[in-house]
Amino acid sequence: MKKLSLSYKILLALVEVLLIGFALLFAFISPICKWAIEKYDTEFVGREITVERFWLNLLTGNLEMNKFVLYEKDGKTPFVKIAALQTGVNIKKAIAGEYDITLFKLDQPEITISQREAHFNFDDLIARFASAPDTTKPNPADTLPTKWSVLNAQISNAKIAYTNSSLGNTLAIEKLFIKSPLLAWDKPDMLYKIDFDINTGGSFSNLIKLNTKSLAYQMNIRIQQFNLSAWYSYLKEIIKVKSLEGELNTGLQLAGNFNDPANLGIKGLLNLSKIKVIDPKGYPLFGVKDMTLKVDTIDVKHGIYDLRSLDIDKLFLVYEMYPKGSNFDRLFAAAAAETTAPTGDTTNIPYDNPFLVLTYYTKDVVNNQDLSRYSTKDFSLKNSDITFRDYTLQNKFNFELSNMALSANNLRSSNKFLTLNARSIINKSGSLKGTVAINPKDFKNLNMDYTISNLRMSDFNPYMVYYIAHPFLDGVVNYHCKTSISANHDLKSENKLTINTVYVGKKQKNKTAASMPVKLAVALLKDYKGNINLDIPVSGNLDDPQYKIGKIVWGIVKNIFIKAAMGPYKLLANLFGHKEEDLKEIKVEFLQVGLISKQEDQLSKAAQILKTKPELAVELVQVSNMDLEKEEWGMFLLKQGFYERQHQVKLDSFTQVMVDTLGMVDIQDSLFIAYVASQLPNKADVELPMQEQMKRIYTDERLTAVTLNAMQRRNTWVRNYLLSQKVNPKQFTVTNTPKQDAANTETVSRYVVNYAAKE
Repeated sequence: MKKLSLSYKILLALVEVLLIGFALLFAFISPICKWAIEKYDTEFVGREITVERFWLNLLTGNLEMNKFVLYEKDGKTPFVKIAALQTGVNIKKAIAGEYDITLFKLDQPEITISQREAHFNFDDLIARFASAPDTTKPNPADTLPTKWSVLNAQISNAKIAYTNSSLGNTLAIEKLFIKSPLLAWDKPDMLYKIDFDINTGGSFSNLIKLNTKSLAYQMNIRIQQFNLSAWYSYLKEIIKVKSLEGELNTGLQLAGNFNDPANLGIKGLLNLSKIKVIDPKGYPLFGVKDMTLKVDTIDVKHGIYDLRSLDIDKLFLVYEMYPKGSNFDRLFAAAAAETTAPTGDTTNIPYDNPFLVLTYYTKDVVNNQDLSRYSTKDFSLKNSDITFRDYTLQNKFNFELSNMALSANNLRSSNKFLTLNARSIINKSGSLKGTVAINPKDFKNLNMDYTISNLRMSDFNPYMVYYIAHPFLDGVVNYHCKTSISANHDLKSENKLTINTVYVGKKQKNKTAASMPVKLAVALLKDYKGNINLDIPVSGNLDDPQYKIGKIVWGIVKNIFIKAAMGPYKLLANLFGHKEEDLKEIKVEFLQVGLISKQEDQLSKAAQILKTKPELAVELVQVSNMDLEKEEWGMFLLKQGFYERQHQVKLDSFTQVMVDTLGMVDIQDSLFIAYVASQLPNKADVELPMQEQMKRIYTDERLTAVTLNAMQRRNTWVRNYLLSQKVNPKQFTVTNTPKQDAANTETVSRYVVNYAAKE
């Protein structure tokens, strides 16, 4: 065999060396890379890295890695863990400068993120790899886009745990699955499927289409049984609540652009269920068993809000008033007021709190978008309860609306009026039913018609005692209100109030109560059936700064009560069909011998009133000018003495015949004059007028006694007559006026009739 030339031998040896080198490189590249990663990790990334297995195939461009761990700065706590990574690149295209990744699979990656205030556990990595601005002029060749693509990218069973130490909250995304069929430098439209669970409960399934150039997006978001307690730590930064419970379910389609937050379109379904908010004291504050919102179209940018329906089932709300604020006032944290940023200013937005981010976003939308177009085909609220408690009074006031229902159809902003129907049980005994029609462009322009039935008056006793010092021991309220407020905000309200079987309790000592004759007013306002019927018209203009509707209504009711007490005769006359003057006073004569028919008729009317209104009492006060009456009785005694002497008879009985007979005696008769003169103790007094001569004959003591006896006789007649009419003796008194000096200016004797509440 011919010997090989020296040069050929050398070439052959070089080829052998290269083949051996490639074989060694192929065999040892993976452990070398693993060694280099773990050797120079702190030099390049500033943190410890461990890799259990690293395999790189230089021929196929495939890479496999198992149990990769990037540690925290302490070198002990894992920051990123990857169970397995598989990827591959087309070597031929890579050599040509085009990076075609044919496979990318990431299995069971775990990332642990922690935050304390504004600092994260990866701040050092960002600082290390953040590049300074490049001020050199780029080479035109370097500005060409890098060609790249990724086929069938997939992340499986990933977990991202986020801990906010400031809030004391940990939220974890589990079973995260991300898949995209194609990602490429020249294909801006990219499709992502993203599914994951939340550690506190709930699953998310999302399909996202994103244009990487325009940042336009389309999303299909499906959420099932997301536990809202995961939001509690963020919510408590805004309002002070003890706990938040509930579930969120969605089936929404979103379309918009990340460059323009207002460019957002939404349709689909949103459901909240089992909602319960507990206040800081541990009491239920708000809740909803089920709320479902079906959206036809929401176009934020163009101000279109078209809803198909909004259905709310078993809402409950508790509102309480305290001497200082309410239970809602104490919910809002002071910090929340400080986390305000001007519209458009994003520098101070706390992005670590999604609730606050949503607050700023909503505020910006409200301030900058037109919300004038909205509609919903159906709205319903059913089986709901609202409780109001007032602790500002001496006694707690509790008011409940239960089994409440609201409903409306075809609510549109283009409608002249939006009509809402309402019904509810009130305090377990009463009921409310009504309709309100509101101008959607002016909420002060409305029509309202509602009725309240069978509501217990005693339910309002805390207010009654506080304001008028009297509780209501019985009474049932029926109320009808018909109100209209015009486009000019002129109010016209017709209010019909009926209180059946009302009974007022004893007055209670109370410094806050107005001085009002409540018991008397109630007794007078009752009709013959024992009911109160009031018509309360209210009118005015709501734009008048001096017009306060609550103050006006209370003033009207107060005036009705006061006028009733101060002027009862008109009320009673109208109620019983009598003349007002017949109820005010009963005129009497000095020398009458008994009640006349007119007086009996008037007393019969008083008896009718007292028997019909057993809570009323009457005081009949005899007002008589005693000076005139003593003079009248003195002249009567003179005539009696004259008549008895002339006729030699004794007039023992005080009868009408006697009065009429003595009335025929003429005091100018000479015989009478002579008789009077014979009775004078001092004969020189004959020159005095006849009435003055009488006063010389009879002492003032005797005339006073005769007059008082006559007055007492009249009182007895009145008392006996009322008793004969079966009037309760505890309901009336018959007495003489204690103000005799004032009575002595009167010219007619009479009984003044005073009505009052029976004690």
